[in-house]
Amino acid sequence: LGAFSGAGLLAFFTFQRFARYMLPFFLPLMVAAAVAAETIRPLRRPIQVLLLITFAYGLALHAGAVHFKVPVVLGMQPAEDYLTARVERYGAFAWANRYCMDGKVLTIDQRSYYLNMPAFQNHWAMLRLAQLDYDSQLAWLAAQDIRYLILPLDYLQESPALRGALRPLLQHWREDGTHFQTLQALSLPRRDGGLERVEILEFLGP
Repeated sequence: LGAFSGAGLLAFFTFQRFARYMLPFFLPLMVAAAVAAETIRPLRRPIQVLLLITFAYGLALHAGAVHFKVPVVLGMQPAEDYLTARVERYGAFAWANRYCMDGKVLTIDQRSYYLNMPAFQNHWAMLRLAQLDYDSQLAWLAAQDIRYLILPLDYLQESPALRGALRPLLQHWREDGTHFQTLQALSLPRRDGGLERVEILEFLGP
């Protein structure tokens, strides 16, 4: 049990540091803890009461945390309105879903789940692309069958991990009118107020 859970935690901590992905590897330890509680008979009743209180509290807490999803789940609110209000830069995905269905999209935003066409969204792999010469970059786009690009300009500017490496690369693409053309420039509302700029380009080929 320890080796199984430890290996899982190590793998997820190394590759994706979000606690929810670690839950499956906690389950064997939870079962082991429950077995121990069952064998200590004087503590069985207090533990049952404690678990009941904990479960009731957790259910109430999570029900309050997701209450805003109830109207859209029950069909009382259109999904498009809900996603526009809750998902950052969803307007860019909605525009691409209407006008870019005939090709693969490269997006710097990791929410490619909302795109209804093939998408490439591994911007960490693009860090190596930025080190290639320009002709090799264009050849890579062609080899990946990329036709459209979704560039969240403010997101790039505000992300220290991406700004230094990717911003010069993408700026070069934006200024290259021979191989790229701008299809749409969007100003999308931020959830915390203000507007966010997103550009959608078409790759015309190397």
